[in-house]
Amino acid sequence: MNDVYSLFVDEDEEMVAVFGEKYLHNFLEYGASGKGFGVLSDKRLYCCGKCYYKICGVYVAHNCRYIINVGDVSCTGTRSAGMAVMILLDLVFAAVWLLLVTLSVAAVNAGMGYALFSFCDMAVISGLLLIFALAAGILYFCRKKTEIFVIQYAGNEIAFLTLYYPQGEILDFERKIHKVKNKILA
Repeated sequence: MNDVYSLFVDEDEEMVAVFGEKYLHNFLEYGASGKGFGVLSDKRLYCCGKCYYKICGVYVAHNCRYIINVGDVSCTGTRSAGMAVMILLDLVFAAVWLLLVTLSVAAVNAGMGYALFSFCDMAVISGLLLIFALAAGILYFCRKKTEIFVIQYAGNEIAFLTLYYPQGEILDFERKIHKVKNKILA
């Protein structure tokens, strides 16, 4: 797959704009892209690669391949988003702590006669894990933008982290989506 027109549904579609052009080239050359990209034709919006969708108010990454009719696009824009990192760090902390408690109880039940970890050991380990989880979360949010570019369509939405794309490219792509939509609706 080395031609952008191979993505299009109809042969008579014309390419209008590209969002994430370097990721599109990787996709066309290697068949995969580490980041998401969008191709706008005069009829449809094609989104492929890594994008985000919302589950219970939190944006979660997944690899996507969407074909969206431009007439169905209702809104585009950028916004700040809460990513699932803190939830994941909390789950890792809980899993490690639960593993340590389980190992300690298993050692007592196995007839060793003593706990693998004392209460003081568990408190120190829990404190260290909590400090690590908080530090990792703070570093993540300080170093990484959590602003996303959102395209809403027909009751759904797709989002891309703005960190990977120039601001001008986002604004130009957004403007062209609405120009194509206006032509379709006229």
